[in-house]
Amino acid sequence: MYCFSLLELVQLVKKTMMTTIDTHKVMRFSNARK
Repeated sequence: MYCFSLLELVQLVKKTMMTTIDTHKVMRFSNARK
């Protein structure tokens, strides 16, 4: 089992959040263009 440090975990969550937000923006943008 891999042990995350708290800082690594926070960075990972932030990265995931940013990716999710970007994906939602792209999806909303493509939907708006239809």
